[in-house]
Amino acid sequence: MGKGSSSARAQLRAAVRELSGGRCEWFLPCSTAGKELAHIEPRGMGGRASVDRIGNVAWLCRSHHDLLDLRRWPDSEEQRQLAEYLGKERSEVDAIKASRLLRDEMRKHLFSERRFLAGDEEANG
Repeated sequence: MGKGSSSARAQLRAAVRELSGGRCEWFLPCSTAGKELAHIEPRGMGGRASVDRIGNVAWLCRSHHDLLDLRRWPDSEEQRQLAEYLGKERSEVDAIKASRLLRDEMRKHLFSERRFLAGDEEANG
């Protein structure tokens, strides 16, 4: 990553942290402070080359960033909360299906909360 892209990433980080008020932006209640810039659709998971845009990132705590990126599986309480939130049976929200569900819900949450900003023409797509 070149110097220009590092600078752009730092600016994006600062903007997202400010927009979030420093709180974890998980779509379900979280009392932990956000600490990490998370991509909703990372390039490695089929995202476009332009993944570093305000409509594709969230400020998350480490636990929720790990969950979003499947570095850990949702525990039974998280599966219960997600199923309840989506109006589904818990058996419909297994760990494999959770990845797509989590990303879809994060995208909807961020779009509805604050992310459709001028200049972010890809915020909803």
